[in-house]
Amino acid sequence: MKRSSKRVPNIETNSKDGTEHPERSFGRVGGSNPSSPTFKLLHICRSFFFVTYKYSPVCHLYILYSASIDRYYIGVSIKLARRLGRQKGGSSKATKIGVPWVLVHTELYRTKSEAMKRASYLKRQKSRKLIEKIIQASS
Repeated sequence: MKRSSKRVPNIETNSKDGTEHPERSFGRVGGSNPSSPTFKLLHICRSFFFVTYKYSPVCHLYILYSASIDRYYIGVSIKLARRLGRQKGGSSKATKIGVPWVLVHTELYRTKSEAMKRASYLKRQKSRKLIEKIIQASS
């Protein structure tokens, strides 16, 4: 009996559902193969940048105080030093009238959404006593 020189596909079972499927070992891939996968690679790089930027490990909630207008300002920022430079200098529309502002309290959060929820909660309370209580507890 003479053996055939053709390759016969191996039959293996799929571990998920137990069905049999042929595993082809011919070295070819079916379908078209694009000449350059740069778009997919660029998309992956953009996605990675977006994920690392959006879910930065540190986000700051901060409270500023202005003695000239006797008010508090609650804000959220990932880059706190840069944001404070803008607000203390008066280039921010919301804090322009109360210059100079003093940083009186900061809180750290893992995500920006957590910090935004906390800032939203504090702003909804509209309670100066609550803000002063938080500031005194941190001092």
